[in-house]
Amino acid sequence: MITRFAVLEGHVSPSETEAFRAAILADVLPHWKAFPGVLAVRICFETERDAGAPEIPLILAISYPNRAAVDVALASPQRALAKAATRARLGRAGFNPRGCAAGSTAPDARCASCAS
Repeated sequence: MITRFAVLEGHVSPSETEAFRAAILADVLPHWKAFPGVLAVRICFETERDAGAPEIPLILAISYPNRAAVDVALASPQRALAKAATRARLGRAGFNPRGCAAGSTAPDARCASCAS
């Protein structure tokens, strides 16, 4: 079995935290579960962290039976749909990735400030 992790490091506006979590579960999780070959999908939401630790509002873990299944999932249309749904939700949550320099010459498409 192989488990791929995605660690979303950055900031979600405090006023949007609950809406962000609800939307991930309702709008994005079904896309992740639809990946071909997936055995399990697990999501962890940050509830607290040590002082000075980076903000990690979401950790995603998707397990597959083998490397071939991972390759199929990564190339699938379901992954493209999941990425689009995730980006849309991040924009509505006021998400700003760690290291984002809003207004820089190399804007980050995941950033609510840069994408506008």
